[in-house]
Amino acid sequence: MMHCSTQDASMVDQWRRRRFVTALLAGGTVLAAAATTALHADEQDDDSLPDPGTLVERHVEAIGGEEAIKKHESTTLRGTVEMPGMGMNGEMTIYAAQPDRLYSEMNMPGAGEFKQGYDGDVGWMTSQMTGPMLMEEEQLQEFRRQADFYNDLNFLKHYDDITVAGRTEFENADAYHVKATLDDGEPVHYYFDAEDGFLIGRRAWQETGMGRAEATIIFEEYTEHDGVKIATVIRNKMQGMETIVNITDVEFNTVDDSVFDLPDDIQRLVERRREQNTSDDN
Repeated sequence: MMHCSTQDASMVDQWRRRRFVTALLAGGTVLAAAATTALHADEQDDDSLPDPGTLVERHVEAIGGEEAIKKHESTTLRGTVEMPGMGMNGEMTIYAAQPDRLYSEMNMPGAGEFKQGYDGDVGWMTSQMTGPMLMEEEQLQEFRRQADFYNDLNFLKHYDDITVAGRTEFENADAYHVKATLDDGEPVHYYFDAEDGFLIGRRAWQETGMGRAEATIIFEEYTEHDGVKIATVIRNKMQGMETIVNITDVEFNTVDDSVFDLPDDIQRLVERRREQNTSDDN
């Protein structure tokens, strides 16, 4: 029988934590979350349902309206990340800017620092466990949608087919279930509160560092910041684990463009991929 020292056990535990957090990051769950919420059998599907455009318009009005949204060209979100099941707590910052740039960093004691970004062309991530990585096309496709700074206004443009599948219960709320599909992809399910119009959930299959997993994001506690309401509590559940993001600080129009510059090690990967593609073409 092999015996592990306290130090060995601690190292194994730390590795497991890093691996799980890396999987969350790789799936985009820091920004667009995790876990499964099943549809209820009593979902209603009838001719009285609103069309997708109406639901998107109601959401836009609920968060402040198009004029208020377009006043802003960049956003900085700061907050905390909790993983109760693993006893982990950390901090995160998200920078976003129009038209489609996104960068986030998360520091989780016991797991390390995690970063991911999209500069309008290249999607990437890095952590102590994986090192620098470029996003593959399937993951990058979803990240592009997330990076659209005016995604609330452009929602209908991101999918090839959008239908209202029914009226159901989602996280104890009466909600409209919207099914959005790309020609070459699986459907993404969105949930809009039937009473106040807010987008309150999203469910989809996605690639993570630990394989494919069905994932859901739950948006809660919309609060107003400079005329726009933002979900300040985001609950993620994936593979039996829950992650809770609490947004504590919101700033508009203060992001420096240099935030989105590719790190040197990512730039080297881009050049290497470009060289490989050129070699393959020849």
